[in-house]
Amino acid sequence: MYYLHFRPQQPGQINIGSGCVGCDACVSCCPQKALDATDGQVKLVGECNGCGDCVNGCPTETLKL
Repeated sequence: MYYLHFRPQQPGQINIGSGCVGCDACVSCCPQKALDATDGQVKLVGECNGCGDCVNGCPTETLKL
């Protein structure tokens, strides 16, 4: 049995691509409350721990760690 643990090389290095539609899905997935969606754009406003929940919650697959 294999387990996949998704962790970035450098926590806090999140890339919010141009395909972001500001739907707020990643903001609600983030346990650190490190993301905020204002004016239709998601921004990193806190400390990302690199858990990847935002990436998995993004319906447009725009976020990358």
